[in-house]
Amino acid sequence: MGDGRARIAKGYVQTAMGTVHYRRAGEGPPVVLLHDSPRSSLLHLPLLGTLSDRFTVFALDTPGYGGSDPLTLAPGMAGREPIIADFALALERTLAALGIGRAAFYACHTSSKILLDFAVRWPARVGVAVLDGLSIPTGEPDAGFIGRYMRPFDMDAEGAWLAREWTRVKDTVRWFPWFAADPSTRMPIDMPSMEEMQAYCLDYFRAGPRYADAYRAAMRHNPLDNVARVTAPVVYAARADDVLFPCLDLLPPHCRIERLPADRAAWLAAIGDHLTAGAGAQPYQPPPAAGAADPPAGRLYVDLPHGQVRLYRFGQPGDARPVLVLHDPPGGAAADTPLLRALGKRRLVLAPDLPGCGQSDALPVASLAAYAETLAELLRALAIGPVDLVAEGMATPIALAVMAAHPGCVGAAVLDGVMLPDDTLRADMARRYCPPLVLSASGAHWQEVWHLLRDREAQFPWYDGAASAIRGRTPDMSVDRLRSLLLDVMAQPARYGDAVHVAVSRDVRPLLPQVGHPVLLCADPGDPRQGWSTGAAAVLPRGTVGPRPASPEARAGLYLDYFERVNDATS
Repeated sequence: MGDGRARIAKGYVQTAMGTVHYRRAGEGPPVVLLHDSPRSSLLHLPLLGTLSDRFTVFALDTPGYGGSDPLTLAPGMAGREPIIADFALALERTLAALGIGRAAFYACHTSSKILLDFAVRWPARVGVAVLDGLSIPTGEPDAGFIGRYMRPFDMDAEGAWLAREWTRVKDTVRWFPWFAADPSTRMPIDMPSMEEMQAYCLDYFRAGPRYADAYRAAMRHNPLDNVARVTAPVVYAARADDVLFPCLDLLPPHCRIERLPADRAAWLAAIGDHLTAGAGAQPYQPPPAAGAADPPAGRLYVDLPHGQVRLYRFGQPGDARPVLVLHDPPGGAAADTPLLRALGKRRLVLAPDLPGCGQSDALPVASLAAYAETLAELLRALAIGPVDLVAEGMATPIALAVMAAHPGCVGAAVLDGVMLPDDTLRADMARRYCPPLVLSASGAHWQEVWHLLRDREAQFPWYDGAASAIRGRTPDMSVDRLRSLLLDVMAQPARYGDAVHVAVSRDVRPLLPQVGHPVLLCADPGDPRQGWSTGAAAVLPRGTVGPRPASPEARAGLYLDYFERVNDATS
C-alpha cells in the first residue's frame, strides 16, 4: 500500500461532450476512480495516495462537478435533463481521450450507477468494477422526494446563500434525508472534521446550480436491469456505516457482494485488493497525440519546477505578441473571463492563476523574486517569446519585478491600479489585507471571504471604512464573479494571501527607473486604488497615463490599441 505522499498531478482532457478535469498519480496498470455527487476527484485524494505505488490512478471529475464542464449533449437532445446513460457515454469518451482501453474501476454512490451502465455497454473495457454503495430503489421514483432533496441552488450577491448551503451540508452528513431531522433518520456516523466539511462544501459550491445533474439522474435510475445484464466482473460493496448498506440485501443471489466493516483501513485494503485482482499487468500508455498541442481556448496545467500552474487560454496564435494577464489577488484568473475573451478576439491570451491562487500550486518559499522567476519559467515552458503584459491591482508589483528581472520576456505593459504604498501602508496591508482563515463550524469563514471580495469592489483598501477609501466607480458585484473569486480563494485557504503578501513585502518604487518598457498606467481620479498611476508614470522612462474604461470590453480595446501603437513605433 502507498504511504499517501505520492505526487498528484492535475490535468484536462477534451471530449465532444465537454472538457473533463482529472487528478493522476503513480505508474502501472490503469485504475479509474469515480466520485459521488456533489463531490469531485478531491474526494479520492486518500485512494490516490494509497494506490499510486501499484497503478497509474486517474480520479475523474464527473461532468458538471469539480473542474469538469457540464455535459454537452448531442444535437437534438439539448434541453432535456441528462440521464445515467449520458454520463456513461461521457465516461467512455473521456477514457478514449486519455488512451485508457481497459482498466480497473472504483465508483461510489452516484457514480456506481454510471459505472454499472458503462460496464454493460463496454464490458471488454472493465477489468473489474467495484461499486461502493449502489442505491436500489424499492419503488417508482418519488418526484416529491427528489424535488425536496434536490432543491434549487439559488445564489444572491449579498451572500446569504452561503449560510443556507453550509447548513444544508451539515444536515446532509447528519440525517438521511437531510431535510428530515429526526432520531430515526440520524446516520450512525461521526461528524466529519472541519477539513472534510470544507472539502465537501468546496465541491458542492463549485457545482453550484448544476449540482443536481448527476444526482437527480441517479435517483431516477433503477440499476437492477443493468445488474441482470452486466457480464463484466463487478463487486457490489458497501461499508457497514453507509446509509446504502441495506441495498446489498436487494441484489440478486448471483451477485458478488462485499460487506465491508466501517473501519477505514479495512475498507482501503479491500478496495485495493479488488482493484489489484482486476487491473491486469499492462502499464498505462498515454495516446501518441496527448499533449502535442494545446486547444486554442480553454484551460490547461503547465508543469514547472515547483509544481503546476493552471492557465486559461483564449484566442489564436498570430503574428502579434501574446498577452499575459495577471489577475488581482486574492482570487484567480477565472473571474477575468469577460476581459480575457475580449482580448482573445485579437490576440492569443494567457492568464495563469498566480501561485497559491486557484488551482496553481503555491511556491515553497513565496517572494517577489520567486514569483517573477516562476512567470518567466512559465513562458519558457510554453516556448513563447516576449509577451505584452497586463496586470491589475496587487499583481502590479509582480509585473514590475518581471520586467526588471527578465526584461526580454516583456514587450509592453498595462498596469491597472499600480500598487506603490509607503512603508506604513504596506505594513498595514501585510497584516490586514489577507487575514488568516480559520475554519469555523458555523461556516463564517466563507462569509468573511465573500465580504472581503465584495468590499474590495467598494473601497480601497477593502477593510478601510473611511470616506477617503471610497472607490468612485460602479462596483462589479455580480454573483457569478464573486463566486468564482470565492472558490479560487477557498481552493487554498492557507496560501490564498501569498501573492498579496509578496506584493507588499518590499517597496517596488526603486524598480520603476529600471523598467525601460512602454507602460500604460490606468487612471481614475475617483478611485484611490489608481492614486499612484500619475506619479509612477513620471518615474517610468516610458510611462504614460490613460483613463480606465469601465467595461471589460472597453478596457480590452484600450489595451490592445495601446500595444499595437507602441509595438508599431518600435518595429
